[in-house]
Amino acid sequence: MYTYVRALARTKGSNGTWNQVDISTMPLYQVFGTYSDIKAILTNPVLVGELSVDLSDLDNSLHILTITFPQWLANIGNATLPTTAIIPSTSKTSVRHIDAWYWGFTIKPANHTKHPDMDLMHDEQVDLFATKAGVDPLAIQKSCIATVNGMTHRLSSSSLGTFILGGCSSGRQAKDNQVGFLDFSPLGEIDTVSLSADMLIHPVEDLPVKDAIYVDVKTPVLGKTVFLSFAGYFFALDDCYDVVGESVLKININQMDLVSRYYESRQYINWDGVIPLQSPNNRLPERLIVADLFNETAIRKLLDLPQSFVVLLDSPDIQVSYRALDDAQLPGVYIAHGEMPTAPVRVNLGRLPEYMAVKEVNQYVVKINGFLTDDPQRESITTTDWNVVANGSVTPGPTRRSHAKLMYISKSQVR
Repeated sequence: MYTYVRALARTKGSNGTWNQVDISTMPLYQVFGTYSDIKAILTNPVLVGELSVDLSDLDNSLHILTITFPQWLANIGNATLPTTAIIPSTSKTSVRHIDAWYWGFTIKPANHTKHPDMDLMHDEQVDLFATKAGVDPLAIQKSCIATVNGMTHRLSSSSLGTFILGGCSSGRQAKDNQVGFLDFSPLGEIDTVSLSADMLIHPVEDLPVKDAIYVDVKTPVLGKTVFLSFAGYFFALDDCYDVVGESVLKININQMDLVSRYYESRQYINWDGVIPLQSPNNRLPERLIVADLFNETAIRKLLDLPQSFVVLLDSPDIQVSYRALDDAQLPGVYIAHGEMPTAPVRVNLGRLPEYMAVKEVNQYVVKINGFLTDDPQRESITTTDWNVVANGSVTPGPTRRSHAKLMYISKSQVR
């Protein structure tokens, strides 16, 4: 006769996180209503060691029973179950951050419409071209997106190397050349789709763009995990977007604090042409006319930015979690405890700065650039209620140190 020991299962609606659970006192109908993909660990006195059984391989009548699983095992006596001697264990794999310079990539200005070795005029150098001996650039495109000074960018690869689209323009805007990759290969393969103004659709009449917009990416997204890069900010399974159709995303502008992101990101990406920095009603560059940002013309231009795209991962059941880093009270220095950090670091409004981690005794020192953030008065009220927003400070100092945290984009698996 079999004896119940423990179980592994995924709670329904939890994006597939595997956990050890105790189903010994739950009625079976409740077990199947609460969990999916349940694997029970059993023993049998006539067999050596532990055994496992997948409850989906058992009779469907279990789904409506009011008795517990141990009681059901007692009822079947010496009947044989479809068990295996392979005992499942859980593991997690996560997206990795790679600092391109630290890992030995060679990077130079380029233009993806021209051969990477061509001499280019200054205004033609809009992209970056990355190469590394022994690294397949086509494999990079199937597994990575890039960050340039913490803002996300699409890749385009050939047999010669990998173009980081818009990367050179971003570097010049920031006057800095930090480059990294987010490596999704531990989870699966990715495809990226550039957003554009012609993808904007209007399924809901008279919906203000300050609330939400709908985009048809013209590529099936159902059954895949969808991530969003909007104006260089990376959004991972959060409230800022929803998948609402086979190829349609709803981008929730009212969840993004787009005004604050404008003020932060203009040092990293070029906003020229998106909104008028000066107009007859506004001749102060630190002042923003809210209507200049929250209108369809500006939103269309944001969609056309090279930093606006979607990432389609061919693996479902992805979870996103965060772990705070301790502030070392030194410029751009944070402390990570436990294992060496390999996940992306998220700061401020969602920038993903490039970093290196160095072990010191029993902890890791994480060093980033851009560790200061504005501390403005506009954050004391909903800016969409204002007609004009200024970037003035309400505190004794104009900036404060950023909060930093590791962002784990993970898949839980049973082996």
